[in-house]
Amino acid sequence: MWNKLLLAAVVLSSFATEAKAFTTSHQYHTQNRPLYTRNVYFSQQVQFEKSRFNLATSTAGLNLTEDTPSKAKPVDFSGYALRSGVGVEHFRFLQTGVFYSNLNSSQSNQKRTELRGHEVGAETAVVLVSPVGNLSIGGGYFMSFLDYNTLEKANSFKGNGWEISAQAQYFVARNVNLVASAKRLNQSFSSTGSIKTESAPTLESTRLGVGVSVWL
Repeated sequence: MWNKLLLAAVVLSSFATEAKAFTTSHQYHTQNRPLYTRNVYFSQQVQFEKSRFNLATSTAGLNLTEDTPSKAKPVDFSGYALRSGVGVEHFRFLQTGVFYSNLNSSQSNQKRTELRGHEVGAETAVVLVSPVGNLSIGGGYFMSFLDYNTLEKANSFKGNGWEISAQAQYFVARNVNLVASAKRLNQSFSSTGSIKTESAPTLESTRLGVGVSVWL
């Protein structure tokens, strides 16, 4: 009986500690950022990516699977992106900003094929505030510049895309919050090198990220 009571006390104490921590985070958000002013923030994230590159080539191009004039099969890549951004929050509800991402990924089943590049774009999100943690849901539009490198050839692609995202924010100090994010990206490209494509190459990506934001 005493063991059960002790266990219950430990569990209740743990819940109380967590509740106090979440309440403190909520106070950091609501009390230290005026409602009727614009609040500027800088963000930095590391995002882990799984993507699928669809490149349909002609007979004059490079086939990714075999030396025949058929269309290339999609290629799966995995890697990471370093993302930096700056933005403004309006009325503790709407966030708008710009970002720059540096992508570094390789073919999932071998390291001989690489996909590197960068993205520049703008995004907006709606912030849902709660004592447990803040959740933001939004999207963005960006320009993308990629280098596709194999042992045989190298090619460059430029294009544009859009993303949808969800982020959880937890404040650990008055001007600092931790971020966990999930994003879905879709991009289409035009080739600027030796590979001649039958249709526009596309890249579909899923990214999970962690990072930090600093508020001014």
